[in-house]
Amino acid sequence: MQVGDLVKRYLETYQNGKIVERAVYGIILEKGYRDLNMRVCFYTENYGTFWVPFERLEVMSASR
Repeated sequence: MQVGDLVKRYLETYQNGKIVERAVYGIILEKGYRDLNMRVCFYTENYGTFWVPFERLEVMSASR
């Protein structure tokens, strides 16, 4: 997983009393320095930019 990769993450939300998963897509902007497990991702759909453990991300398209 590298900077520039397109990734997908699943978010759990509540709708009508049920847990629903939805996918959000993002681009990796930076790797963690102290914790190499973390990545900074910018997400589409106005979700924002967050630090995320790489185990929660799925690579959709790798950068070259």
